[in-house]
Amino acid sequence: MMIDKLIMNEGSYFAHTSSEVGRSKETLKEHTDLVMYYYNLFLEEGMEKSLRKLLQGSVFKSKSVGVYTLDKEDVEFVMEVANEAVAMHDVGKINPIFQFEKMNNTLFENDYKELVRELGSEHSIYSCAFFLCRNLRKIDERYEDKKKKKVLFRIVYDLCFVISKHHGSFKKIDNELYFELENTIARLHQKPIFFKNVMMGNEFEAFDVKALKRKFQNSLKLDTNETLDYFIFLKSVYSLLVTSDYYATHTYMALDNEKFGLKKLSNEDVENLLSTYKSSELYKKIESGRGKGFNEKSSMNEVRTALFWDVQDNYEKNRDKNILFVEAPTGGGKTNVSYGLALKICKEEKKKRIQYVFPFNTLMDQTQESLEEHLPQQRTHLKLQVLNSTTSTFDKNDVKERKLNYSDYKKGLFDKQMIRFPFSITSHVNFFNMIFGTSRDAHLKLPHLKDAVIILDEVQSYAPKVWREMIRFFDRYAEVFNWKVIIMSATLPPLDRLVPGTGLSTANLTPNSRKYYMHACFKKRVKLNDEFLTKEPLSQGEAMDSIHSIIGKNLGKKILLEMITKDTAKKVFDSLKDINNEYEVLKLDGDDTKYYRRKLLEYIKNYNKEGKTLIVVTTQVVEAGVDIDMEVGIKNISILDSEEQFGGRINRNSKMIESGVMYLIYYVEPRVVYRGDVRLTLTFATKPKEALEIFENKNYFGYYNRVFDNLGIDDEVAELVNATDFEGVRKKMTLIEQEQVQMFVDYECEGVRGKDVWEEYKRILEFEKDFAARTMKLEMLREDMANYLFNFVMEKRERKVNYEALPMEGGMYYLEDGEKYMRSVPEFSAKSFNKSMFIEDFS
Repeated sequence: MMIDKLIMNEGSYFAHTSSEVGRSKETLKEHTDLVMYYYNLFLEEGMEKSLRKLLQGSVFKSKSVGVYTLDKEDVEFVMEVANEAVAMHDVGKINPIFQFEKMNNTLFENDYKELVRELGSEHSIYSCAFFLCRNLRKIDERYEDKKKKKVLFRIVYDLCFVISKHHGSFKKIDNELYFELENTIARLHQKPIFFKNVMMGNEFEAFDVKALKRKFQNSLKLDTNETLDYFIFLKSVYSLLVTSDYYATHTYMALDNEKFGLKKLSNEDVENLLSTYKSSELYKKIESGRGKGFNEKSSMNEVRTALFWDVQDNYEKNRDKNILFVEAPTGGGKTNVSYGLALKICKEEKKKRIQYVFPFNTLMDQTQESLEEHLPQQRTHLKLQVLNSTTSTFDKNDVKERKLNYSDYKKGLFDKQMIRFPFSITSHVNFFNMIFGTSRDAHLKLPHLKDAVIILDEVQSYAPKVWREMIRFFDRYAEVFNWKVIIMSATLPPLDRLVPGTGLSTANLTPNSRKYYMHACFKKRVKLNDEFLTKEPLSQGEAMDSIHSIIGKNLGKKILLEMITKDTAKKVFDSLKDINNEYEVLKLDGDDTKYYRRKLLEYIKNYNKEGKTLIVVTTQVVEAGVDIDMEVGIKNISILDSEEQFGGRINRNSKMIESGVMYLIYYVEPRVVYRGDVRLTLTFATKPKEALEIFENKNYFGYYNRVFDNLGIDDEVAELVNATDFEGVRKKMTLIEQEQVQMFVDYECEGVRGKDVWEEYKRILEFEKDFAARTMKLEMLREDMANYLFNFVMEKRERKVNYEALPMEGGMYYLEDGEKYMRSVPEFSAKSFNKSMFIEDFS
């Protein structure tokens, strides 16, 4: 439906104005035509098929309709009204008050004067009213079946909600909108001048508000039978509406009505990626090892090669499956395995996007560095884009040479908001927000994930409470959005077991993974030593005695010492630093900057001080894919996943003549960190013998089968889906709930004073008025700011700080003259933040 079929004199109404000199106002018809152009573009790219699948799987039930599944006729009708919801989302802009106040349209000055005392300048609710009137009439005219009409009434109402929120958040469908609609229609009936140019004006004027109540009093009692399809359908329509609307507005504002297409991997792009990858020395070695397998004397690279081909071959047997599990040891080459598989899938199944998802920035940085070696350098549009708060989407050379202008900023912001990068890396928090988020910005990204290969690494880092619903949603999204989801981990939970009997489309591409774990290069690279493991938690003094005894047994070696809280890590670090100069003691935790971490890891990698004991005191941040290779490990026990990840940092590349050694101590109770986590039922604290057997034999499949028995059934998400409570689902699927504070510390780093960077930050905030330019300039500056930025999780000690004593700009605190809080690390010319001193001064 085009707008000129609904409104007379459509050229008299405006939708947008531009501040740029010489740019004419955009008429409502022009905007609607652009919205429908992009909406249809998404439909043609496969979203129409997705919407139809979702409708075919939608089920409604209530006492009055029983269990109702949409038939072919229903699906066609709903597709028709969904298209109209998109087309009519801005029709409320015919509001004379909106035209006069917002568009400075003097044609409506007289109407404005008559209406302004009783109506506002909003437009979405009026769009809903016209859409509702038009489509309820259609239902009454076309259908006789009462059950069918009740279901279709409900769907039309839900699509009204979609329209009503196209400038807001998509939170929960309830009867609040109904009361607003009832009141709005009643008021408009008193002001026919409002809809004098609406072709269906007579019908609207005659629309019975009381009949509206009768139609909905039963329809709103319908529930959606706890199926995901209708829930995802509504999210998808909302996503398509706001995304198409954004594309259209961007076309008018930034590109002067020049239409543009969607960014995706073409067949040629995939061939170029494959060609570059297969010409690498790494792949040539892998290719030469195909079919050779491995034996007990094989090297680690030979075992990695066998794993690579095992995954490829098992994929061939499971091409029809959508969710693919890959379990492999830490250091087993999962990144290379997943990339090779992703390219194979893209080529053979015409996928248009590769999306990596990681839990931590350290993994994102390492993966970017690893994969960029395999990208064609001459094709810049095939770059691997990291999507986080500290990585610019612009080419670094263009930034340095200041080749960017306002058009570049607008385009850059637009591309990032829409994730218009066919090959990218993002965090698991960002990805979950794309799937479960309720904000308008979150929904802008969803349609761009169509036809994607999505790779999730270290999935065991997600809280078990989200696993069941995560795999349910991933399975359904994969089916209707045409995804292949590769889920990887060194301790992979058998997630499909959480929803038995539901026909999940899953396959394990490493069914014999234990043969890799049990090979000498992985199994024997580190031995577990429980000599100092006690049944009860140690006091601080007892813990330090154990640590000193372990160090004494391993003098002259590189020792990694992990505590599971920052507080205990600090105490251990301070204690070791204060003793004597026999040891070289360094720290690595989540409070460190990216620059410090990089310098530290380089120093450790090249460490060659014969006979000197190097001790790196760390927190669980080291488990997050940090590429570090030590000889001895000392670890406060936690959960078995954590023990395995930590063990992968000891003799990581299996180059030691003898096995590395990993000592366990029981200092801080694991429940302090993992409160409520079902994995606490089987740890070295609760069941040490069983935990030891699992750890040594790498039987994590059996481990998780036992853990799942304690997981229980939580029906809350199903109930929220049934109630179309999108915000409730978002909250339940939130991965990180910790409150954080961000602080910029003024100190000197690499010859640059932090204050100079901060002043540039303030200058952009104060003087750059254009939103796109300000946003993208701040993004570019963030890379420089990263050396001075510290993110503090609000734990007990951090909450003592009086942050209000610090100046704040843009939601970020500023610590002036921060040099006195920086500890110099002369070993590798870097500085670490003395948080204890800061907390003491500002508490």
